[in-house]
Amino acid sequence: MADWREENYYTQLRAAVVSPRELQYFQCQTSTKSWLEHSDYSAIASPQRVPRGDGEDEFLGRVVNTDDTIRHWLAVVSDKAFPLPACKAYGRVQADAGVDQPDFLLLCDLQHGVNGFRGIAHGGFLCSLLDETLAQVVELHRHTGDSPSREHLFTANLNVNFRRPVATPDTIVIKGWLEKRVGRKWTVRGVLENSKGQVCINADGLWIAARPEKL
Repeated sequence: MADWREENYYTQLRAAVVSPRELQYFQCQTSTKSWLEHSDYSAIASPQRVPRGDGEDEFLGRVVNTDDTIRHWLAVVSDKAFPLPACKAYGRVQADAGVDQPDFLLLCDLQHGVNGFRGIAHGGFLCSLLDETLAQVVELHRHTGDSPSREHLFTANLNVNFRRPVATPDTIVIKGWLEKRVGRKWTVRGVLENSKGQVCINADGLWIAARPEKL
C-alpha cells in the first residue's frame, strides 16, 4: 500500500484498485452517488484502512473497521488538484469558495457501534473523522504542490461546531477544503453532512508540518 512519505503518494492512490465492495455500496446511495459520477472527482484507495503492522493506522484500520462501526468507507478526491494550479502551489493560497467543490471527501457508512446516546454517533468519534479528512486535504495539497516536506503533520487546532445530531445507522459525507498555507502551517475547513444533505458539523483547523529536528 502507498506510503505518505513517498513523493508520488497520491499518484499511487489514484492508480490503485479501489474496493469494488465499497464502490458498489456508495454508488447505490442517493447522497453519495453523484460524487462518484462527477467528472471532476475520483475514488481513491485508503491506506489508513489497512493497519501497517508497525502500530500506525490502528484506530481507523482496525478498531473502527468492523461491520458494526464503519461498515463502508471510501475516499474521493478532486481531479483538479492534479496538478495543483500554480497559484496554489506555494506561499499563501486561497481555496475556491464553492461549497460543492471540496478538495477531498470521505464517505462513511456508520453503524451502532459508534454510538454515544442510543441511535446517535458519539461526538468525539465524529471529530476523529473530521480530523482525518482535513489531514488528507493537507496531505493532498503538499503532495500535488511544490512543498518538499514529507515530515509528520500534526493537528495544532481543530474547532468544531455541532449543529445537529448524527443518527445511526446512516451514510455521511465529510467534505474538506484548503483555506490557506503559510510556510509549515496549513489552514483547512470542513463540513459533515448526513444522508439528507443536512450539515451536522462545521469544522476548521490548523495543521503544522514538523521540523525534522523535532521528531
